[in-house]
Amino acid sequence: MRQTYQEEDLAQLNLSVLRQQQEIDALRQELQRLKEMMATLVQNAPGAPPVQEHPPHY
Repeated sequence: MRQTYQEEDLAQLNLSVLRQQQEIDALRQELQRLKEMMATLVQNAPGAPPVQEHPPHY
């Protein structure tokens, strides 16, 4: 009987981890999309200085 509860708990934990990983993956995709959108907006902004990854002394 104790093993049955442990198996149920393990199954629920696995499901929770799976859902969390799916949410993390979705958030990573959204973050990447937002980064690309921001880069496009910055490049197309009128009068915006060129974007530099590092300060000029590097």
